[in-house]
Amino acid sequence: AAKFTLDLRGFRLEPALVSIEKQIDNALMSGLYEFNIIHGKGEGILSNGIHKYLKGENSVKNFYFAHPDDGGFGKTIVELKE
Repeated sequence: AAKFTLDLRGFRLEPALVSIEKQIDNALMSGLYEFNIIHGKGEGILSNGIHKYLKGENSVKNFYFAHPDDGGFGKTIVELKE
């Protein structure tokens, strides 16, 4: 099932991308067009890999880091095409 927040802290990149792929599919089927991914800050490997993946996804309309009060660089907000 699609979640409003997908917490991927502590994941390696490949399993994280598999989770995001499932999340996007489930979100589209559920009519959820915006969700958050919590990836943490760390060395940026996870956030960079996730952003690279989202750039190549046709169903993604937009994505950006959260507002500093809401997680900043540790969280990405994803908007899907309706």
